[in-house]
Amino acid sequence: MSRTLHTELTKIVLQRMNVEFKNGFFWDNKTTGVWNETRQAYMAGNTYRGPADVLGVVGPNGLHVELECKTGKGKQTEGQKAHQELIEAQGGYYRVIRGHDDIEAAIKELKV
Repeated sequence: MSRTLHTELTKIVLQRMNVEFKNGFFWDNKTTGVWNETRQAYMAGNTYRGPADVLGVVGPNGLHVELECKTGKGKQTEGQKAHQELIEAQGGYYRVIRGHDDIEAAIKELKV
């Protein structure tokens, strides 16, 4: 699927979560590299591979939330799967979001 669809899904997730959770906040986790003028190419940023597209903190105890946006037949990379395991092992919340139903399910699960 196109990058535009992924960008749109990420925007929708951000908008919906920030409207729904007044006791938290969500932001776009920009993971694109940095433009290297000498090489005329994007170089990997200073982050490791795996964090989700949307990060957030919810509730009075500051629950760490990560939402990975996928469109079409997109699948998690091995780095993303490993990162998901790490987040969940530490008590955080991680979910892959493919559309409206996943957004609503995440909201319901986070409000418990």
